[in-house]
Amino acid sequence: MMYENLRKAVRAEYEKRISKNSDRILAVDSRNGATTEALRAAAVWATKHTITQYNNGEIGVDTYVIRAEKRMRATLEKIQSAVLEKIRVAETAEKPEHILLWVDWKESRTWGKNPHVELIVGNKVYRGTATGCGYDKESAAIAEALNAYPGTLKILYDVKEAALAGDESISNENAIGYGAGYGALPYYEPGVGVNSLVAILEKCGYNARWFYSPGRSFFEIEKRRG
Repeated sequence: MMYENLRKAVRAEYEKRISKNSDRILAVDSRNGATTEALRAAAVWATKHTITQYNNGEIGVDTYVIRAEKRMRATLEKIQSAVLEKIRVAETAEKPEHILLWVDWKESRTWGKNPHVELIVGNKVYRGTATGCGYDKESAAIAEALNAYPGTLKILYDVKEAALAGDESISNENAIGYGAGYGALPYYEPGVGVNSLVAILEKCGYNARWFYSPGRSFFEIEKRRG
């Protein structure tokens, strides 16, 4: 499947982000020059060197905000290119028929038990880990592994591409389900709970079986026939 709807949606998303940030950074007050909001917005994107020069009076406010706006534009355009490349790679990938997910829980002195995930498709292995506390670490580690493999991303892209053909503003949640991420391009969202990730895969045409044992979980995910 070609992802022309996804490409269009991504380009529109980044054009909007660039335009919105540009308007904020280059906001000018007729009396006082750049507004407080503009200076705050510029500080997000300006280099440390540019900020130091501005604070020391070596460059004026016009140069300051113009440099910041230029850097913002270049940064977001670079990110957009990376996103479009991810789409290109997924276009040529094969959707998996069978996926194995192993989750091993390893002890950490700081954060207790942390999940280490291996996603196995054929002879390829993709990994994910999560540390810290206060969120669902298992689904975060599983999402990292799923997002690392173009074939599992293709599962989401196919569904979103088809949904965009009927509604070019449809969200990932409405097209795929809760946990499919935010923005134009869907992904497996970390920390949403294992049930949510499994529900996404099931909606996209897969069956999942879970096996739990102390210290280790095992998921077998297969594409439905017919």
